[in-house]
Amino acid sequence: MVIAARRNPMRACGFTLIELVVAMSVLAILAALAAPAFRAFVAAARVREAGSDLLESALLARSEAVKRAANVDVIPTAGNWQNGWTVQVGATVLESRPATTGVTIAPNVAGNITFQLSGRVSTAIRTLTLSTAQSTTVRCLAIDPSGRASLKASSNGCS
Repeated sequence: MVIAARRNPMRACGFTLIELVVAMSVLAILAALAAPAFRAFVAAARVREAGSDLLESALLARSEAVKRAANVDVIPTAGNWQNGWTVQVGATVLESRPATTGVTIAPNVAGNITFQLSGRVSTAIRTLTLSTAQSTTVRCLAIDPSGRASLKASSNGCS
């Protein structure tokens, strides 16, 4: 016959105060070590998101220029790409993007990017560099003369 071990009914289950304090201390140390890396991760994600948004706007502008047989402009809001941009056919706004928080877009010039009805780009602005102060990686939006837009990651800037 097997005798089952009895548990002490007076003993409480759970953690002691000392165990809880030690666990919280270890957690606080790990969080303090991870915070700088997380900041860089968030900054890189912002650049990636802004780059993707700008690429989508360029692709939309090119396809609408061909579809509508009219010039389509990507216009920086208030002459500054950081304030956002709109995609327009004449006075008709096709898309509007909000400001890019914490992301620098260069060159910071007031010029539009104009796609002609053939899909080709007719403006001098053909490369935009997206970066932030917290991340070393930049995104480069390049538009070739035929109007094809591409986005690439770089650690040494755009050429």
